[in-house]
This record gives sequence, C-alpha cells and structure tokens, in this order.
Amino acid sequence: MGTHGRSGIPHAVLGSIAERTVRQAPAAVLTVRADAGAPRALRHLLVATDFSPDAQRALDWAVELAGRAGSRISLAHAVAGPVAFGEEELALESVRAAQWAAEEAARAKLERLRAGLKVPAGEIALAQGHPDAVILDAARRLGVDLIALGTRGRSGLGHVLLGSTAERVLRRAPLPVVVLKAH
Repeated sequence: MGTHGRSGIPHAVLGSIAERTVRQAPAAVLTVRADAGAPRALRHLLVATDFSPDAQRALDWAVELAGRAGSRISLAHAVAGPVAFGEEELALESVRAAQWAAEEAARAKLERLRAGLKVPAGEIALAQGHPDAVILDAARRLGVDLIALGTRGRSGLGHVLLGSTAERVLRRAPLPVVVLKAH
C-alpha cells in the first residue's frame, strides 16, 4: 500500500491509514512511499531484529523472498545507549561493562542468525540508539532495496505510550518497508 510519510502536525491530525493497517493486519503489509521513485530489483534486503518472535517471522519471510529473488540479507539491531541523566552520561565502569556485554551478546546473536541464513548473507549493522534511527541509518549506509521488520501490533494505551518502531520506520523510510506480525 502507498504511504505519504507524513510526520509532525499533519501526521498527528490526519494519522496514517498505512500505520493503522500495519497494526491490525493479520498478513504482511508492504508499504511504499509516494516519492519512492521507480521500482527496482530486490537485490539487498535489510531485516531489523530485536530477537523477538515478531522479528523472526520477518526474517523467515525475507529469507523466502531473498531465495526467490536471488537477494542477500543484512541484519540490523539497535542496542540501548548508556544510562544518562540530563546531558551527562554516567561514566561508571559498571555501566560501560554492561553496555559492552549487551553489545557483545547482540553481536553473537546476529552472527548466529547470519550463519543460519539459507541465502547470501550481507552485513551486520549493530549500533547504539533508537531502533528506528539505527534501522534507517543502516538501510541508507548499506544501500538496501527493502526493509523487513516485525511488529507486535499494539493498540490502545500500549500503542500510545510505547509507539511502534515499525510505524516510525515506515513513516520515514524512502524505500519499501514490509511489516509482519508473529501470529
């Protein structure tokens, strides 16, 4: 389905049919922004993962697509940054050690996922930051043709409080995005 990629006040006032569809659809939803340009071959896919069942479904779907299209798959994961109060980052050695351990654990999981792919494997994009920013930066840097990610499909208060990484990615991505739920 098409999407305008609105943000700010227009998004708050008008909302997004694509985002509501992603939240409620029982099937994969492929979105393409109106300014996405001409269709292109799917040679390189980016799968964003938080290692959840939702992300695994997106990876399985992307592997199937990549197998049919002869594409390679890169993986992206965002690690939360160090604890911060105001402008100052806590410089405690224990915080740094915990951050390093979290990154190493995520890298090991990504390496296992990449090793298990049944299609050509691309790069691993692992960075600190907000998940949507990490995903979009990886997509730009790696020059991928499509982003695939899972969503929990939250609604109501859970959606209002937590939002959705998938929705923020599809709102801002200049390339096609496919979003899937685990169930």
